[in-house]
Parts: sequence; structure tokens; C-alpha cells
Amino acid sequence: MDPEAQLKALTERLKLSADQQEKVKKLLEEQRANFRKLRDEARAGGDRSAMRGKMMKLREDSDKKMAEILSKEQMDEYKKIMEERRSRMRGGGPPPKQ
Repeated sequence: MDPEAQLKALTERLKLSADQQEKVKKLLEEQRANFRKLRDEARAGGDRSAMRGKMMKLREDSDKKMAEILSKEQMDEYKKIMEERRSRMRGGGPPPKQ
């Protein structure tokens, strides 16, 4: 999902303020660029297991930054959203809500 679509979904579900939207958008764009760079490195013959570890680290860092932007309640809901996404990616979750 592109950062604009992610931002729209998060804004609706988390009721983000304008200030939060700006910060979250910047974080999502940064995250996307970092993940893209890692995928490109892997495609160019990089170590895939090392890439996986780097991606996990990027996710952890992004979650920490997100926690600085969101309220506790919003962060709790964000964690649910991320777990739903992981479940869908593994093929075990419900389809996304429309």
C-alpha cells in the first residue's frame, strides 16, 4: 500500500489530527524508501536472511517513532492494525474492511 493510501486508512481509523497526519506521512514515506532500498539490495544478490533482520529492525524503529506521534489509545489501535495486516499477509486473516 502506498503512503497516501496508508495515511488515509490510518487517519480514518485512528482519528489523526492534522499535525499527526503530517508526521505520519513523513514516517510512512521514509519507511517505504528504506524498505525499497533493502529489497533492491536483496534482488541485486544481497543476503536475504540479513535483509529480513534489517527489515525487522526498520519495523521496530518505525513503531518507536509512531509511538512518539500517537496517543496511547491510538498506538494500541495501531498495533491491532499491524497485527491484522501481518495475519492477512500470512493468509490467515479476514479481508480488509471497506
